[in-house]
Parts: sequence; structure tokens; C-alpha cells
Amino acid sequence: MTASASSLAEKESRLAFWMLAPTFTVVFAFVVFPVLWNIWLSLKPVSLADLRGSSLFDFNLTLGNFGKVFGDPEFSEVFFVTLIYTLGGSFFSILLGLTAALLLHEQFPGRSLLRGLLISPYIAPVVAVT
Repeated sequence: MTASASSLAEKESRLAFWMLAPTFTVVFAFVVFPVLWNIWLSLKPVSLADLRGSSLFDFNLTLGNFGKVFGDPEFSEVFFVTLIYTLGGSFFSILLGLTAALLLHEQFPGRSLLRGLLISPYIAPVVAVT
């Protein structure tokens, strides 16, 4: 590779970085930072009552909060109800969507109208905002 081709590739690489930087910043600010902050708070031995008086940046870390949650007698029941609700809801949503997609893929009279009716809830919020 010549010096000019190397220089051009380096410029394109720098341009790509600066074009992606705002996206990475937003993702970090609204996804990565809150997740890390919640993990940090979960390791702190504080409750909402005494949160005001304590420092959030001291290194007094504990797994006591997890012990309280997992040691609660109602935890297993709540966990399994949530698991059933989540898996059941996901399964039936996928099943319904796949069935509708396969049916609407076939040729039949009124297919375009039915497709329009099914996609209208996605269009309605955009129309309501504008």
C-alpha cells in the first residue's frame, strides 16, 4: 500500500470514528451507565430511608441485598410466575406473528386491505404526532 492510500484509509477511519462517536455517547449515557450504576447500587448496604445520608461512592460493598432477595420465601413463587408470564407471552406473540405473516404471504382477495389494517397501528402514532 502506498503512503497516500495509507493516509486515505487513516482519514476514513478517523472520520468513521467521529461519525459514530455521538451514537456511542448516547448508548453509553442511556444504556451502559444506568446498568453499571444499578449494579453498583445493588452492592451497596443502603436502604431508601438512609440513602440521603450516606455516600454513594464509598467502597463498602456487600452481597447482602442479594441474600435478602434470594432468601425471601416468596422469591421462588414470584420468579416462576414471572418466568411463565414472560415465556408464555413471548411464545404466543411469536406464534401469532408468524401465523399472520405466513397467512398474509399467500395470495387471496383482500390481502392488501388486510395488510394495511394490520400495519395501521404502527402508522397511527406517527400521524398523531405530526
